[in-house]
Amino acid sequence: MSARLCVKIAAAGAMLLACAAATRTEAAACDPQASVLNQAEHLNKQGQYDAALALVTPITARPPADFRASYVEGMIRFDKANAADPYVYGKPAQPLSPPLNDALQLLIKTAATLPQQDPACVRQSTLYDIYNTIGAYYLLRGYPKDAQVYLQRGYDHQGELSPVSRKRLLNNLGQAYLLQFRADDAIRTFTEAKAAGSTVADTQIGRARLLQPFKLKAQ
Repeated sequence: MSARLCVKIAAAGAMLLACAAATRTEAAACDPQASVLNQAEHLNKQGQYDAALALVTPITARPPADFRASYVEGMIRFDKANAADPYVYGKPAQPLSPPLNDALQLLIKTAATLPQQDPACVRQSTLYDIYNTIGAYYLLRGYPKDAQVYLQRGYDHQGELSPVSRKRLLNNLGQAYLLQFRADDAIRTFTEAKAAGSTVADTQIGRARLLQPFKLKAQ
């Protein structure tokens, strides 16, 4: 049963249980390993990286490719490597270690398959959020220019994101501009973030305004 047919049935006031079942079926088709991957993400947040990988790698090791499983594996591998070798904010960025680079390359490779994904699943699962994840990781390691590249790709598809994901992306893109002394771009982006509900945007706009006298020299 398609989502469109589901809506028509609901509008007619009949077969509501069938409508709900159809929605669940479609969600399962987009994310067939949701239960396992949700558990892996939970373990990752608790710092149990090896346990999380033990759940994910059997999925990514077998065909067909599962977009979300590859996405989650990339996040776990990055978080594990970052925890072992944290970046000290304010210091010059260091070359990425092989584990960090491998994790980012897995995420970038996974993002490159977005055009091959079912458009309905892309919208339903906000898969374009992967660009925000990649950008946020580059920011975390002190690479704002690289972060901007991927955050801009997410920005170009912000209509495919949930309101929460869009707000996070705008905050991160504004930060990438701010760290490059691109004050006007930062102000513009944080203004959009504020309109999207960001609670930190006003503070960041104030910081960007302090940089405006130096923007020509910095850029």
